[in-house]
Amino acid sequence: MLMSARSNRAHAVFVGVCALVTLSSAVQLSTLPTTVPLIPLRGGGEALRRQLSHEDLKAEFHGTPDTADARVYAKDVTGGEHRSLWHDLPLFEVNPETAKPTGALNFVCEIPKWTRKKFEIATKEALNPIKQDEKKGQLRSFKKGDIYFNYGCFPRTWEDPDFVHSEVGVGGDNDPLDVCEIGLR
Repeated sequence: MLMSARSNRAHAVFVGVCALVTLSSAVQLSTLPTTVPLIPLRGGGEALRRQLSHEDLKAEFHGTPDTADARVYAKDVTGGEHRSLWHDLPLFEVNPETAKPTGALNFVCEIPKWTRKKFEIATKEALNPIKQDEKKGQLRSFKKGDIYFNYGCFPRTWEDPDFVHSEVGVGGDNDPLDVCEIGLR
């Protein structure tokens, strides 16, 4: 779990594992691969010699909290390299001892339960840090109070704006697939 203790709940950003997720027909857990390929390094080169897990990451803060320049980066505790929560963290959690999928999905929590600041993965920035969303130059928050669930996205997913589903009638939002996690924490 990637957590921040910088302030009570406002900057609590974490990567958790969803043990049970319902995704209509988007992902079927029965179609999990039996092995997962090693993570390629950005810019070419050899693949990492181990599977990246949510347990391998910690939060690293840059900038001043509660400002537009504040960022939360994911740092690999083993190799010391910064990682993208969107591109480097696998969608399916892998058992580090067997290198096989566990059946759980990794989930990047952008807005923790019982908070109201609207954080998101910065999809257009290098390493995709988490930042507070802005609208017309103002930091965004939910105006009707704290949210009652963990909100975020699945890593290594993308909603294609050019694909219009017949039942929905609109394209994707050009971001990772949104998730509402309604577990006990």
